Amino acid sequence: MEQLQQGRTATASASFPQLLYYFSKRLADIGVASLLLIVLSPILLGAALATWLDSGLPILYRCQRLGRYGQPITVLKFRTMRNGAYKHLEELL
Repeated sequence: MEQLQQGRTATASASFPQLLYYFSKRLADIGVASLLLIVLSPILLGAALATWLDSGLPILYRCQRLGRYGQPITVLKFRTMRNGAYKHLEELL
């Protein structure tokens, strides 16, 4: 936890070249992520359509993860098992 606190104060008191580096890195991250989303969107739509045709809705599900500094975030993921699979666990075992 101490390292996380140190990381926060290090960026708060960063010099101009460091701030320029962080800003340009963030801009590059957003640009590359946007480009990949555009390029991969046909594949993602195909996966969504295949899931919908195979087993219906919902196509996505939400799960909680720990993000930066231990903050909980919600992540959307494609459903890869059948809906309510945990209810059918005893049948499979």
